[in-house]
Amino acid sequence: MTVPQASTPGDACLYVGASFTPDCTATNGLRLPALRRVVARAQRVAVPVNDAVSFVCWAAGLDEQTLPVAAVCRFADTGETDELCWLRAEPVHMQPAQDSLRLLPAQPPRNSEAAVLATVDEYLAQDGWRLQVTGPRDWYLAAPGALECVTTPPERVVGRDVFDFMPGGEDGRRLRSLINDVQMLFHADGAAGESSVNSIWPWGQGTWEQVPAAPGKAVGAAVSSHSLVRGLWRHWNQPCHAPAAADGVLEAGGSALFMPELPAGNTGFEVLEQAWLEPMLSGLSAGRWRTLTLVAANGVALRMTRRDLRRFWRRPASLDAAVMALHPGASS
Repeated sequence: MTVPQASTPGDACLYVGASFTPDCTATNGLRLPALRRVVARAQRVAVPVNDAVSFVCWAAGLDEQTLPVAAVCRFADTGETDELCWLRAEPVHMQPAQDSLRLLPAQPPRNSEAAVLATVDEYLAQDGWRLQVTGPRDWYLAAPGALECVTTPPERVVGRDVFDFMPGGEDGRRLRSLINDVQMLFHADGAAGESSVNSIWPWGQGTWEQVPAAPGKAVGAAVSSHSLVRGLWRHWNQPCHAPAAADGVLEAGGSALFMPELPAGNTGFEVLEQAWLEPMLSGLSAGRWRTLTLVAANGVALRMTRRDLRRFWRRPASLDAAVMALHPGASS
């Protein structure tokens, strides 16, 4: 991939998502000099970020409460737009616990579960809903009309009691009933097993006409496979590249947003260190960027300038401090 060299330095922003959960008890063999230098020398800033959606909204200057996430993601997946009100219908696993019902990530649907979708679609169609599946984890619902509701991205609900995050607002009851009905359909059809899909989680409602015609603040290239980023950047005629094709953007400099897909555990740290932080610190040192900001899903951003790199008297942070800086449980 060839990316034109940026004419002026920009700002680089690197997101470390909540799905990358550092194992603070298994760091043997890790060194992480680049991350330790960032943690020691960067300026710590509180940001309103606790998942991928809030990060994208913060980075692009958007109002998360009014952004029709589902319509944008569907556009990224299909290239289609219309006047309907769409929601994401996230395939999830709901696990009963003592006095609670917890939402867990579901494994990709098996053929037996995919067959249930025809039953679900037929059932929902009786009330004017329409189910559209564009990928194993990309399910969408078209509502029979406008919706006045408040929903929560599933990334914020994982591992927690769903009853604390159920849809609210004027139409919240309709969505709560829909969740229950779909769960019963999966159960009746024999969908079972640990982490299998047994329900949906509706969220991100809105229509295409609500999508901002331009970002709220200047953005450059994006490196991300997230459908929200792909849809927005395509709509705004901004370049968006897959993480596997990031080298050109790293070499070109200029303003850019990076959302790498990091594996869990020590391997994720090594990928973050070698594939991302090391070349980005080199770019900052070479003047390809004005700032480098590392954003974690705990509301903490570590922002570095070229001047911060020269603070040699700030010795690299300890390995434990570097690990904890990215942990979702840590905060500013």
